[in-house]
Amino acid sequence: MAKLYMVVDRIEDITYQGKLTGKRVFDKDGKSVNVKGGRKGSALYERWDELNPDVAYEFEMGEFNGVPFVVDFRAVEIALAEKEIEKAPPVTPPPTEIAPQKEGMLLKEVGENYRMGKLVQLLGEEAAANAIKRYRGEILAGLRIPHDGKNLPPAKG
Repeated sequence: MAKLYMVVDRIEDITYQGKLTGKRVFDKDGKSVNVKGGRKGSALYERWDELNPDVAYEFEMGEFNGVPFVVDFRAVEIALAEKEIEKAPPVTPPPTEIAPQKEGMLLKEVGENYRMGKLVQLLGEEAAANAIKRYRGEILAGLRIPHDGKNLPPAKG
């Protein structure tokens, strides 16, 4: 299992339907991990009070369906944590897969907002221009119309 080192800056409660379900632990750079209740036999919820600001921790990380989670944690010396943080490679989250149904729904929303002239207002100029290019490309590809995207009239979102 992977280990993550962090010097805690602040801790926030995580609630669901009014019930405390975990603690979100932040470092000074704003990176965070969620310490949830844990599975049977783990009982991390009994140890939430051990989490304190200005203390360094080693978080043992697991993964479930591609989502990292805290399996266990322990306090460590700040010097050790800072040394481990320096040599750790930067964490880049894996690209998220979008279900085809959701992608279709989002493209439909782009088209509706494009036709109403609200796309720039909704997304901003650069993102709207990219969304329009994608939308037009999907229409042409979906209709199996060979086109290189050139010589299309300018799009106004």
